[in-house]
Amino acid sequence: MKFNFKNFRFDCDLQILTKDGNTFSLNEKPAQLLTLFLCEANKIHSKADILESVWPDRVVTDQVVFQNISYLRAVFGNDAIKTFTKKGYQWQLPLSEVVPDEIVLLDQIKPENDIKESFDLGESDLKTVHLNKARVNWALIYFVLITSIAAIGVFLLKSTGSDSSTIIEKPQTFVSILPVIQVENNKSIQELNAFLSSNKQAALIKQNQLTGQALFDSPFKTWQSLSQSDEQLLLTYKIYSLADETVLRFYLQGKYRGWQGYIVDDSIGLVAIKLNQLLEMLQSSVYFSLKSANAALAQLTLLHNTQPNNQLLTQKLIQFHYELDDFDVANALVDHELKKPQHILNRGLYHQLKVNIANKNSNWPRAQKDVEETLRIFTTLNLPQLESTALIQASWFAFLNQENQKSREYLNTAANKARIAQEPLQEVKAHLTQSFMASKMKQTALMHSHLDIAKRLITLHQLNDEHQISVLSNLAWSTHSRSEELAYYQQILEAPFSALYIHDYYSAADFVRLELIAQKKYQQVLASIKPWQRESFAILTRAQIKFANKEWQSAMTFAMQAFEAARIAHEHYDALDAALLLIQYQSHLSKGDDIGEYVNYISKNASKRWRRINRVLIKDLGYW
Repeated sequence: MKFNFKNFRFDCDLQILTKDGNTFSLNEKPAQLLTLFLCEANKIHSKADILESVWPDRVVTDQVVFQNISYLRAVFGNDAIKTFTKKGYQWQLPLSEVVPDEIVLLDQIKPENDIKESFDLGESDLKTVHLNKARVNWALIYFVLITSIAAIGVFLLKSTGSDSSTIIEKPQTFVSILPVIQVENNKSIQELNAFLSSNKQAALIKQNQLTGQALFDSPFKTWQSLSQSDEQLLLTYKIYSLADETVLRFYLQGKYRGWQGYIVDDSIGLVAIKLNQLLEMLQSSVYFSLKSANAALAQLTLLHNTQPNNQLLTQKLIQFHYELDDFDVANALVDHELKKPQHILNRGLYHQLKVNIANKNSNWPRAQKDVEETLRIFTTLNLPQLESTALIQASWFAFLNQENQKSREYLNTAANKARIAQEPLQEVKAHLTQSFMASKMKQTALMHSHLDIAKRLITLHQLNDEHQISVLSNLAWSTHSRSEELAYYQQILEAPFSALYIHDYYSAADFVRLELIAQKKYQQVLASIKPWQRESFAILTRAQIKFANKEWQSAMTFAMQAFEAARIAHEHYDALDAALLLIQYQSHLSKGDDIGEYVNYISKNASKRWRRINRVLIKDLGYW
C-alpha cells in the first residue's frame, strides 16, 4: 500500500519515503512504526500495541517508543502524531491511498537526494533502499578528467613506495559537535543535537568554554584548540525560521579545510536527515584528510559525480574552484545551476558566488546585476547574517561607482544586521570596510573612528587574536607612507600564522619581499621566508634576491625551479610571477633556453587580476 500526505508519499511494502519525488531511506523501526500508523490511521495505538507490532519478540523499554515517535514528529511535524493520555498515539495528517494508475514507477523516482538515515534509536540494522541512477551533466566532464588523473597519480605513488597511506586508507573520522547558544530556537537546537548524537560517530562537546560561534569566527584556531586527532571534525550550526521552513547554517572543520553550508527543508527532522547524510558521506571519504587542495578537489568531484544534484556538494565544488582561481569552471557551474529551478535561498547563494567570482577576477561590471539580485533575495528572506554579507558586497560596487553616500548606508546597515544576527566578526568586517573606504576618500577622522570600533568589537566579543591581522591589513592599505606600510606588513609576518587570513599573509610577504629587495636588505628578505609559505613562493624570493645581486646564472636557475614547482603544485600565481621574471631577464638565459614556454603560459593562464597588478611590466615587455 502507498499513501500520500502533505507533499510526502510512503510505500508501506518497500518502506520507501519520498518527498516531492526525492527519496528518503528511513531506519527499519521508524519505517515500521510509520507503516502501522498509516495502515491503521483511525486507531489509537497503545504502547503495548506498538511494541507488539514493531518490536515482536524483543524486550525494549517504553523510551524506545517515545524516541521513534519523536523522530517521526521531527520529520513530519509535531501535529503528525497526537498523544492521547493513558491511551496511546494516533496519526493525524490527512491521508490518501495511492490507486494503481497513480503509482510512480520506481525508475521515475529522483535518486539525487537518496537519504540514508543513520540515527540509532535503540535498534540494529538499517534498511536502506539504494537508487543510484545519478546522471553526470556536461559541466562535470572536466572534473572526471581531473579525478582520473588524480587516481592515476595515487596509484603511481603507491606503486613507487611513496607514503600515500593517508590517501589509500581511510582513517576513522569522528565528529565532535560544538553547541551554539541560540535562545530563540533552543528547542530546535536540542532536537538537532539529539538527532546527531545518536550517530555513533558523533558526540556533543560538553563543559567547554568555547561555543559554536567560535567555530564560525575562528574555524582553524578552534579546531587546533579542541581536536584530539588529525581525523577529528568539529561541527556547529545555527537554525533560522523561514516562513513554514527551517534553515540550518552549519560549519564543519577539519585539519586542512572547512565547510560552511545552508540546508533548507520543511522540518527540523528533514534538515537533520540531510545534514547527517552529508556527515556520513564525508566521514566515509578522505576529503578532510588530504593536505593537497587539488587532491581534495578531486575527492570532492568524485563525491559530486555520485550525486550531481546535491546542492551542498555543488555549491562547495563551485566554492573550491573559485578558491583555486578556476574562475571559468566556477562561473560555468554557477550559470548551469541558475538555469534550473532552485529554492530561493539556493538561488541567492549562487548569485553570491557569482559576485565573489567576478570580484576576484576583476570583472565588476558583470557582477552588478548579481549583487542587486543577491541583496534582493536575502532581504526578502529576512536572514540578517546573509543580508549583512550581501550589503558589504553591494557597498564595494557603490564605492567603485563613486556613490559614496550609498556605500556608507550599505555598510551601516550591514553592521546593524550583523549585530541582530549575533555575528560579531561580520560586524567587524563592516566597520573595517568603511574604514578603508574612508581612507581612500581622505576622511582620516572617519577612518580611525571605524577602525577603533572594529578593535573594540574584537576585544568586547573576545574574538581570537588572529583577527588583528585584518586590522593590520586595513592599516597597511590605508596609509600613504611606504615605511608605515612596510611596518604593518612586517607585523603580520611576525604574527602566528592563521589559515583564515592566508591571503593577507601572502600579500604582506610579497610587499615585504619587494620593498626590502629595493632597499638591498637581503638578509631581512631571507628572514621573511616563513615555514607556512609555499615552496614555489620561497624559491621565487631567493630568485629575486639573486637577480637584484646580478648573480644571473643562480637567479635564472631559481626562477626556473620556482616555475616548475609552482606548476607541479598548481600554484598559478607563483608560476605566472616566475614566468614573468624569466621573460624580463631573458637576455641572461642560456643559449638552449626558449622563452616561448613562459610567454605561452602567461597567455593561457593569466587572470584579469594578475594582468592588472602587473600591467606596467606587461606593457613594457610587449608580448600580450
